[in-house]
Amino acid sequence: MNNVVLHVYELQPDANSRRPHEISNTDRALLMVTGLLPSIGMGAYHTSLEVMDLKYTFAANAGVMCGRANGPDVGVPNGAKGPVQSINLGPCLRTKQELIQIIKRLSTLFYTPTSYDIMHRNCNHFTETLATCLVVHDPRDRLDTYPGWLNRLANTGAMVINKKQHVVTSNVVAEARVASGY
Repeated sequence: MNNVVLHVYELQPDANSRRPHEISNTDRALLMVTGLLPSIGMGAYHTSLEVMDLKYTFAANAGVMCGRANGPDVGVPNGAKGPVQSINLGPCLRTKQELIQIIKRLSTLFYTPTSYDIMHRNCNHFTETLATCLVVHDPRDRLDTYPGWLNRLANTGAMVINKKQHVVTSNVVAEARVASGY
């Protein structure tokens, strides 16, 4: 039986920026996040999901991406470290054909190239939704093996920063239910 494996990458500032005046605003924010927030149980992470010898992820301006499990990582941001952890989420309960249909629904209905939002619809929302489709018997249930700490920073940010008007917040269980054909 195929297992569903979550690969976790730690986001870090771009190592190519060496001089202070060359550091981008994104890298400045990552310096703060990677240096300060782990001490209070937060961090910035990218994830991909491996199933049936393929790896899936979700990236800004690209949408759902797929690569070979034993090939180069796809969709991993520059400067990311890892995978720093690989977590077995459980056995895959779907066939290859069902997986293809689930990916098609997720990529056309919810995780399009223009729908990415760092706090409300990111790679961690995608991998949790896809894993829920593949591992949970009833997609009305939450996947209890998905680590809650992965999206803690995005969830906290979403509570304090107003959502942009065009952004649709991810709803893992509802989207998994639709993607699974229920």
